[in-house]
Amino acid sequence: MKYLLQNHVKYGLIMSKATALFVLFMHFTGQYTNMKEKSPLEMIFIIFVPIIVWYLGIKARKKELKGKLTFKQGFVAGVKISIVFAITSPFVFLLYYTLVNPSMIDFMKKEYMMPNATTGQIIAFDMLVQFLAALVMGSIYGAIISLFLKTKKK
Repeated sequence: MKYLLQNHVKYGLIMSKATALFVLFMHFTGQYTNMKEKSPLEMIFIIFVPIIVWYLGIKARKKELKGKLTFKQGFVAGVKISIVFAITSPFVFLLYYTLVNPSMIDFMKKEYMMPNATTGQIIAFDMLVQFLAALVMGSIYGAIISLFLKTKKK
């Protein structure tokens, strides 16, 4: 239980919860049942929500360090949040595809240009894509935010 209270775990899980809520919102508002065009809400979510979560997570790390944060400490905090999110977020989509909207698999086959892939292959590939995207983008967010939150030298 103590592990769940660690800063990076807390914020990585917050991001996964936000992702799950967003996916359900998109589904129940019909955005994920008619996939002919991308919703602008999706781009807003993909860009701004992670910025907010990583900012809050790195800022919390700075507070833990009594207001002194180097770029490296902030970056490491951001990468750790990314790792937790990368491990947990693919399961959000696994649950969505298997329990809520299995018809999304056909759309994913077209998106990934894998028309002959099995459902299991599509889900596994998508989980890998989610994992890698979370690691890469989360680390980039962590680096940028750390530049702004690092303690200024006097």
